[in-house]
Amino acid sequence: PQFLTTHGFAVLTVDTYTPRNLNVGGMGAMKQMLQAKDAYGALDYLAGRADVDPARIGVMGFSNGGLAIGERIMKAKPRKPDQRNFAAAVSVYGRCLGLDAGDRDYLPLFLVIAENDSLLKPSCLQAVEKDGFEGAVIKGAFHAFDIEKSGIAGVDPYGNRMMYSGAATKEARELALAFLDKHLKK
Repeated sequence: PQFLTTHGFAVLTVDTYTPRNLNVGGMGAMKQMLQAKDAYGALDYLAGRADVDPARIGVMGFSNGGLAIGERIMKAKPRKPDQRNFAAAVSVYGRCLGLDAGDRDYLPLFLVIAENDSLLKPSCLQAVEKDGFEGAVIKGAFHAFDIEKSGIAGVDPYGNRMMYSGAATKEARELALAFLDKHLKK
């Protein structure tokens, strides 16, 4: 969040897990639904603030949050006429199954793909190469490449190798910032 605030973005971080005593791991449909619901709640909250332009609110998700963007928010097109919609989305090492070219017309989406994320990379590459979504492969990066202080290293329950990389984090931040600038700033 601090990286984005230093570039002029207002940021609201949403925690779907802790208030509900949910385990962070897993890709269950209920968690995706709850994450999307929380993201829309944040959208509605931010849209009601005087210091936020309601037409320029984006959403960013990491891993399961990226999964919720791809499999819930992108498929919600559009919300009811009296409800707000996001203006842009960024999925960082999230799963991209189910995305199709028709989703691009609803919401601009940028996919940050970790080169060595063997589980999630294939569906995201297909979304970029076949379906025309914007995205970039971060060379040498593994799943969770941006989590420095947690000490994550090893393999998650799904077989993804996880490892921090400062260079990958810097590149992903710059790419996401350029995308958000293009779609959210006037």
